[in-house]
Amino acid sequence: MDYSKVANILEEFVDGRGKPWDWDDYTSAAVFDDPFLQEVQARMAALSLEYPPAVRTHYCSPKGIELIRHYIGELRAKAAACERSG
Repeated sequence: MDYSKVANILEEFVDGRGKPWDWDDYTSAAVFDDPFLQEVQARMAALSLEYPPAVRTHYCSPKGIELIRHYIGELRAKAAACERSG
């Protein structure tokens, strides 16, 4: 999995477009060699603890959603840098 694919997973989750098990597969089953992708995955897996939801049916608070969007931006920037460097 590369930066773009992880950004897509996060974006689909935030936008409510992901398939039912995509988030669980990403947070608990995906394996990454890249330290940054490992960091993002660990952070996303614990996000509901770090930013507890105010609404029971939500995964995390609005601050957690902001963090996901921040990582989406970072992942997109890393993907673009990789494409430029060939």
